[in-house]
Amino acid sequence: MKTGVGLFLGSLILGIVHIWNGGMLSDLFQPAPLVFVILGTFLSTALSAPNRDLFQAFRPLEDMSGTTNSLKKELIELASTARKEGFLALDPLKVTASRVSLKEGMSYLTSGFDQSAIRELFDASIQRKIQEGESSVRVWEIAAGAAPSIGALGATLGLLTALAKLDDPAQLGRGIASAMASVLYGFFFANFVFSPLAARRRRLASEATLPDEMVKSAVLGIQEGLNPHLIEERLKQVATG
Repeated sequence: MKTGVGLFLGSLILGIVHIWNGGMLSDLFQPAPLVFVILGTFLSTALSAPNRDLFQAFRPLEDMSGTTNSLKKELIELASTARKEGFLALDPLKVTASRVSLKEGMSYLTSGFDQSAIRELFDASIQRKIQEGESSVRVWEIAAGAAPSIGALGATLGLLTALAKLDDPAQLGRGIASAMASVLYGFFFANFVFSPLAARRRRLASEATLPDEMVKSAVLGIQEGLNPHLIEERLKQVATG
């Protein structure tokens, strides 16, 4: 959503400044340079990044805002049930668990796993999610770095075309405009699309592990036999970083 807003506002700013300088909006739309920059950037990125990372880059990331409160309540209720009725009382509740990591944690408890095993399993899962998130970020960072270079390459091609038509001023002007458009598109997509997208995905990726960190803390507290109120305090600390 924010990427689309950034694209719109960036285009609006460019249009306003261009008109302010005496230009026309039609000057900013050059189909050939636009297609060259977009396809060239994605080709360069695809050649630079592993296929697995490319798939990760286009996978939607879950926005964790507003989900921690409901998860905290669920975890505290499970802690109360386990304290009153024992770990085995959690087994029928696995089907209603809100997260996969919580189902796994409940299975660890009912299977009698010790603290070190539970911690190790959760840490491995969380670390894998962090690596997947960072891989998707790197793809967009590669695209942000490649776009200006592709734009410069397009400008070079445009100038070559223009210089080949020095005897035709009209064609020369169009060739130079096309060349400059390539540079413009390269920097535009790098700064208004790819870089903001990378930054947003990095933030979402860092937040994506928060629910699993909360589940980990709660499951370890339940396994340790802690009072649900103490587990709640731990969850508050985890949720606030």
